[in-house]
Amino acid sequence: MRRVVGILGICVAASIFWGNLLAETPETKPDSAHAAEDHDHEHPTAQTAEEVRQRLHEPITLKLDKVPLEDALAEILGKRNLDYWYDEEHIKIARDTIEVTCNLRNVSIGAALKRILGQAQLGWVCEDTGIRITSSARQMSILFARIYDVRALLEKPVVEVAEPAKPHQQVQYICINPSLSGSGTSGSEKKLTPEDTLIHTIIGATGGPPDSPWMEADGEGGTIHLIQTSHAKLLVIRHNEVTHAEIEHLLNELISHQQMGAEEESTETPADKTASRSIVRPRVKIVAKHLGR
Repeated sequence: MRRVVGILGICVAASIFWGNLLAETPETKPDSAHAAEDHDHEHPTAQTAEEVRQRLHEPITLKLDKVPLEDALAEILGKRNLDYWYDEEHIKIARDTIEVTCNLRNVSIGAALKRILGQAQLGWVCEDTGIRITSSARQMSILFARIYDVRALLEKPVVEVAEPAKPHQQVQYICINPSLSGSGTSGSEKKLTPEDTLIHTIIGATGGPPDSPWMEADGEGGTIHLIQTSHAKLLVIRHNEVTHAEIEHLLNELISHQQMGAEEESTETPADKTASRSIVRPRVKIVAKHLGR
């Protein structure tokens, strides 16, 4: 009798165990997994075109000798987890016939792209999903806006000059290019504010017809506007990839020279003269980020 009771007890315990195990069906048990998956997608790693564009500043050293274009792009972009694809609609040349040669040392990815794609009359456009390889003409025709904070360049717009036995003088900013100053008289001068001077300097030193015209100077193309707030002076510039790269380089150089001037005026000797020539990128504001669905 005791043996029978023991066997029954074992059977009851086993049935309870298997009942609990079967109760954890695939619909109920993976709830925690689904929750973890939902949590992972709550803050996705989606990127914007501006974030892709900023990655093109990363340095690269590259030596290629008659390498197929596909292998060159895999070396420059693929190995750095930068997604790219071809704009078949606008690329008219057969890609498998393109070979590139270059010897680049410690340059930006963007500079490397310009070098190898330029050999085949190609260009690129940064998008939220990666880099679109397209024709150079198509690259020039796609305009987009960037926001540059240039307050650092305008903090000390007036320079005081002192000569023996003469009072301090304020040096005025003057534009002598009639097409930029808005003057209709050839050779006439028009006094401009520091903000005007910076804008006209950008227009005069970057872009230009036929591929990268400015609306103000050429009647069509890119535009530039100044927005001033209590905390910043922003240039909202709409132009193509090539001209934006030129603008960023120009602002870098202006900031660098301004820093050198500040160091020379300082009574303290800089610890490292070469440090003042290091490039300081303009603060390009990323205005939007993608959110998960």
